[in-house]
Amino acid sequence: MVDSITENLQLVSTDEGKGFKLLNEPNSHVYIPDFSSSAMEFKINDERRRRGKLLKAIEGKASGEPLKVFDFFGGFAQDAFLMACLGHEVLSVERNPLVYEVTSQAWENQKEVEWVKDLNLSLRLKNAESFHELQNQMESFDVIYMDPMFEKSKNKSKSVLSMQILQELLSHSEEEQIPWDEILELGLQKASKIVMKLPIKGPSLVQRKFSHQILGKTIRFEVFI
Repeated sequence: MVDSITENLQLVSTDEGKGFKLLNEPNSHVYIPDFSSSAMEFKINDERRRRGKLLKAIEGKASGEPLKVFDFFGGFAQDAFLMACLGHEVLSVERNPLVYEVTSQAWENQKEVEWVKDLNLSLRLKNAESFHELQNQMESFDVIYMDPMFEKSKNKSKSVLSMQILQELLSHSEEEQIPWDEILELGLQKASKIVMKLPIKGPSLVQRKFSHQILGKTIRFEVFI
């Protein structure tokens, strides 16, 4: 089964589950989120060994302690999966129903793979509007993680396939003003820390000054406490 979503994007059913296919990329494959491949297992083990920048931003000095994390922009839940694999309890919220459908189906299909099952992960996926979901949450969190999606600059090299798909969906969604300062204020009422993942260059999204930041080659993490 194939359903057209935009002129450049299709939802495709395969033996492995539903996935997205970009039509303006002739050699692109059907994208299904990866939660169980040997490449993903290597990535998880490498992240654990070297304690990468995402982990440093989330954990701070509390290395090794399980944290409750609210993933505000779930997307294909790859960062949520990584955080869960490293021992944290993660609620990943995604507002787009098709992204959620593809991601949750992939997770259900792959979570019984032996190395994933052995980790006994605490990963929940939910289809909801994150601001309202956070408002209505009775529980508190240690960390709110935000990886917002932006349209890529025309003069930059192409993103990886998963990001191109999200950018395609973003370009065809209704434009809205995101109340970043209001989100930050609410987040700091619900969690001890907020971590924002942003491009290495470019302005902050909020007026409040971050407590500290962690810099990578192409991205930075702004941490608010």
